[in-house]
Amino acid sequence: MHIIDSNAVVELLANVGFPIIVTFYLLLRIEQRIEHLRRDVTRLACSSPKKEETMHDD
Repeated sequence: MHIIDSNAVVELLANVGFPIIVTFYLLLRIEQRIEHLRRDVTRLACSSPKKEETMHDD
């Protein structure tokens, strides 16, 4: 059975935990911005006049 040194655990959390927390924070911010962009694009698509395209059989 291995006994884990408390300093090693603290060092592991400092080296790995911080980047994980920053990554999740940035992903959540980006997700919110993407959701706002999706909503705005949908709103623009609904408000723009529909262009009727006619298909010609050649």
